[in-house]
Amino acid sequence: MRKTNQAGYIMRHRGWWVLRYRERVGVGGKVKSVQRAKRLVPVDAEHKTKASVRDLAKQELEPLNRNVAEPLSVTKLSDFADRIYLPFTKQQKRPSTYRGYSQVWSDYLKTRCEGEWLREVKTHHVQSWLEEVGREHEISKTTLKHVKNFLSGVFRHAAQQGFFDGPIQSSSPRSQLFAPNGAETKPYSLEEIGTMLKVLSEPSATAVATAAFTGLRLGELRGLTWESFEPAQDEESLGWLNVTRSVWRNTVGDPKTAKSKAPVPVIPQLAQRLDAHRLKCGNPVAGPIFRNSVGHPLDLNACYQREHERRAQACRNLLAWVARVSQRLGFESKSPGR
Repeated sequence: MRKTNQAGYIMRHRGWWVLRYRERVGVGGKVKSVQRAKRLVPVDAEHKTKASVRDLAKQELEPLNRNVAEPLSVTKLSDFADRIYLPFTKQQKRPSTYRGYSQVWSDYLKTRCEGEWLREVKTHHVQSWLEEVGREHEISKTTLKHVKNFLSGVFRHAAQQGFFDGPIQSSSPRSQLFAPNGAETKPYSLEEIGTMLKVLSEPSATAVATAAFTGLRLGELRGLTWESFEPAQDEESLGWLNVTRSVWRNTVGDPKTAKSKAPVPVIPQLAQRLDAHRLKCGNPVAGPIFRNSVGHPLDLNACYQREHERRAQACRNLLAWVARVSQRLGFESKSPGR
């Protein structure tokens, strides 16, 4: 490592004493020399001359002159997040988790803190970012918690890899004040489920019934295969769905937890629907239970959008029919002012 011993250049700028110096840092994985500037103290009665702040400048430059950190480990937060942390999560985490991390970084944090030098970030910086995100975006406290957890993961991994000395203390709950409480969620009742099953078309109805009566996650529903379905042996027993995989977009993986990778009982009402669905599909013995026209796992989000549009079109058709009947019967619409 090249030995450095610089005193820097002290100057006045907008009422502050500023230290300018050069530092070898990591940019895109390569060592480069950059010009740095750092505020020392305001110009006041105790700090009127350069000599009065020279000791402060010396303290600031001491770690640099002692070569405390490798140049490649001195980098900006954006460089570390884009070049090291997100690729790490892509390799180590589930694809859906990586996508969520990427969205948190790009939507809420990147433009806000990408210019910060990673080793110089303090707890109050993180606290201010969280408060700004909570004020400027219409997000719930749960989403804000995801943002905080992402930052915790960044700094934890940076510390493990020698890019950060930390620690970042847990931020106070003040940032939560700027995010609204999320709406309380509750499970659908049997009556609500029954209503949905009456109006949905196939295979949407069977997919909803499977989700309602098994509690499987979306990816686990898409991962179900006919090989995993064990019908009941007699009227006194239940069938089983063996949950062995999860499908997110085009990626096939394991269920989220080890506990999720287990057989799930199939009640008779669901078994009847699955049998009818299988018969309608041509009585297959293998392949996805919910599949598209080319035999791949069905995109249930797209299925939801189609159902939503179908019901909306039905409402539009009904309104158009009412308008035609009214016109034939001679009814005239009244203007709002009459």
